[in-house]
Amino acid sequence: MVYFVLSSLLALSFAADAGAGSRAIPLALSACRLEHPVRLTGVAAECGSLSVAENPQDVASRRIALHIARVPAVSRRKRADPLFVLAGGPGMAASAFYAIAAPAFERIHRDRDIVLVDQRGTGKSNVLSCELNDDALYRATDAEIAAETRRCLKGLSAQADVAWYTTSIAVEDLDRVRAALGYERINLYGVSYGTRVAQHYLRRFPQRTRAMILDGVVPTQLALGPATALDAESALSDILARCTREPGCRSRFGDPRVAYRKVRAALAAHPVAVSLADPTSGEPARLEFTAYHLAAVLRLASYTPEQAALLPLILHDASE
Repeated sequence: MVYFVLSSLLALSFAADAGAGSRAIPLALSACRLEHPVRLTGVAAECGSLSVAENPQDVASRRIALHIARVPAVSRRKRADPLFVLAGGPGMAASAFYAIAAPAFERIHRDRDIVLVDQRGTGKSNVLSCELNDDALYRATDAEIAAETRRCLKGLSAQADVAWYTTSIAVEDLDRVRAALGYERINLYGVSYGTRVAQHYLRRFPQRTRAMILDGVVPTQLALGPATALDAESALSDILARCTREPGCRSRFGDPRVAYRKVRAALAAHPVAVSLADPTSGEPARLEFTAYHLAAVLRLASYTPEQAALLPLILHDASE
């Protein structure tokens, strides 16, 4: 009898993988809480998981439990079409992103369910993560980084075949979740890499997509990895060049591009030991600040007008 029940459940699970548009098994969710990474606050939700085949072309392949969270709409007269939130990265889990950004979705959340699917390989969906020494990587050569990447991939082979952790397969997972939760059509919000996922979903399932919000668009034709560094350098150069075209900025700070090259060269030759508070514990921590750290800080600062406006001042003071 037990063998019969287990066999039946397994067969049903495989049937759910036969196609994203096929009849799906209703998904059971239970009360949970999405915690902020530094425990500042939390979000009440309903959580569950959906078992899918790692290789969609082979239902007998390894199973992945996709972690799903739903934040029910506040209104009792909610809209039938929910908002699926797609995180950036790639690598950030949707559930973790929403725990941080929930206040930004309050108006939408009043009338619509918010659905969060940790993309395969992230969060609680068979996360693919390697222990790395970030400080050592900042000083590593390209050859050392390549070797570390191969070591990481080899270590992951016991739990995953990374060939099946792609955007195109992830959107099929999203549609399986949509069907399992009983939604006919959905809305999509994507940020950064999440905008690419949203665009792929629209192209693959146009009849299931009501609307999209693309925040920081990553075009589908963009080579995400190589283009990121080039675009960041171009954006920074443009920001600093603006200062030279404004008399007040130029008279106060000169040419910030010169200051940037001076600071970068100095850090490349002699990294600086700095002390700062750990963002999670508040305890003092020491860090060797390198030219790679500088590039990362400037890239993130260029994301917002308020921080970008401070770059000429920061680089001027750092170069003195």
